[in-house]
Amino acid sequence: MSDTITTLLSPALVGLSVLFVWPQVVRSFNSVEGLSLVSIAQSIVGSWLWVLYGWRIDTLPLVLANASAGVGFSLVLFAAVRAGAVRRGRAITLIAVLAAVSFVQVLLPATLLGWVAILIGATGILPQVAQTFRAHDHSGVSRPTYAMVVALTTGWSVFGVLDGNWLIVAPNAVILPSALYVLAVTRPSSFNRRAAATSASSNATV
Repeated sequence: MSDTITTLLSPALVGLSVLFVWPQVVRSFNSVEGLSLVSIAQSIVGSWLWVLYGWRIDTLPLVLANASAGVGFSLVLFAAVRAGAVRRGRAITLIAVLAAVSFVQVLLPATLLGWVAILIGATGILPQVAQTFRAHDHSGVSRPTYAMVVALTTGWSVFGVLDGNWLIVAPNAVILPSALYVLAVTRPSSFNRRAAATSASSNATV
């Protein structure tokens, strides 16, 4: 029964995992306000570590899902560099780190690589939580992306439990409540909606 559920769940999770980052990519080319660039950098590293881990344990869904996330978050970083929010030298340094990790990972046991991916990937959302708490402008944060993160973390938790792989389950204990917090804080308030409507009305009468 569990094998049947994981078989049915895998395509849906892979599809959602491929899609979730792209609303954030689109939004970041308009604004990066409210985004934690530390969180983006950790997400890039964490995504590619999960790709390597998935490849090592021969789990194609992990590879496909995190490859899309890695590319997407890399494009968000590019948008931040283009906007002047990140220095080009720092982006190049991150690329060099990823290249080094790719070479070193073959020397690590797969389980250790998985735990490193958990440490970096699971905590990657925490700087975004802090930034969301501090920031007044959240225009760069994509709510559809975080809504899909909530769905994904729930789905991957079920997949990991049924597959008996707690390395897949563990990060979601941090990511799920964090994504819910970002969604709650970035939800437009009635005050903000009234202010936006008033601004639009004033601009229309000028």
